[in-house]
Amino acid sequence: MDIVELDYNEYLEHEVEATYTTRAYQQIKIKKKKNAVVISVARKKMRKMNKSYQIKLFEDYIDEPIAYGLFDRKQLVGFIEGEFISWNQTFRIWEVYVNPKYRKKGWGSKLFKQMERHILETNARAITLEVQSCNDPAISFYEKMGMHFIGLNTLTYSNYDVQNKEVKLEYGKRMI
Repeated sequence: MDIVELDYNEYLEHEVEATYTTRAYQQIKIKKKKNAVVISVARKKMRKMNKSYQIKLFEDYIDEPIAYGLFDRKQLVGFIEGEFISWNQTFRIWEVYVNPKYRKKGWGSKLFKQMERHILETNARAITLEVQSCNDPAISFYEKMGMHFIGLNTLTYSNYDVQNKEVKLEYGKRMI
């Protein structure tokens, strides 16, 4: 197994269908109290659910992407992609993917640590990323990697994100 930087031209628009199984979600409660808003986020169990979505590498909205790939022989079985955001000196991770066959074996951690080494070279002050509140396996992984909850948006995917248990959560980690 090797981890190498992916060539932009070779992997431009490379697509995979990402799948995961979740048994929990982050329940979001928002209450207004006098002149304050109180937001609570709590992990709640739910009926087992299988989810899937498409990931495409090097999307147009990423200005200066960098990606590392995990290879089993010559087959790409995982990757992490992100970019340095100069205006606020942060590094945004856009995608993390490991083929289900290779999960729970430490490969995601190795990819993440490879990206962290790159991030340290950029002098970014923090890492940020987005994860859906229903993607409990990813949330657990990010927390294991030292990331923590830093915010949310209840209208990112639809007008019913809270009801659908698919709220955009922001996770982050200080680097310096």
